[in-house]
Amino acid sequence: MDRHASAALNYLQEASDEDWMCFAWFYLDHFHVRLALWMVNQTRCPEAVALALYWYSQPAVCLNYRRKHNISYWHSERYAVFETVEYWYGAGFYKPSEVGFDPAADLADPVGSLNLPRNWVESLSAEDKVEYRHLTKAVLGRIIEPHVVAADWIEGLPAHLKPLFSYNQN
Repeated sequence: MDRHASAALNYLQEASDEDWMCFAWFYLDHFHVRLALWMVNQTRCPEAVALALYWYSQPAVCLNYRRKHNISYWHSERYAVFETVEYWYGAGFYKPSEVGFDPAADLADPVGSLNLPRNWVESLSAEDKVEYRHLTKAVLGRIIEPHVVAADWIEGLPAHLKPLFSYNQN
């Protein structure tokens, strides 16, 4: 893991559910997918964050790869995030969440669609919507708006961590 991801991992040890969700929003753009994999393997991961990371891993693409038995290297770590959440979700592994997440009305834009709210569920086939219906339901909790909360974040990190990455430090 690089310095960016290591700082994020250390920060997450004591972070709020809201901060966990912010890291989920930014993980595709600014962090190694390994950080997301670490997150979904933690019992302190909020249930809503695990569900968000599942959808941000693009399950329709992952399911297609699974059916073809052709997981590309580029998708292998993202697939691991998808598969981990798929395995643990609903089994009581993830902690109850203070924040909410609705895969059918997501206010975040982790893949640059700019078509908000985004309905991730519509990307699944009719059969997959039935088989994975437990992953299509919203997690109740406080819905936070990314553009408000994440305004103080810089390149995927809370602003107070950004100085760790300044190249002009003495």
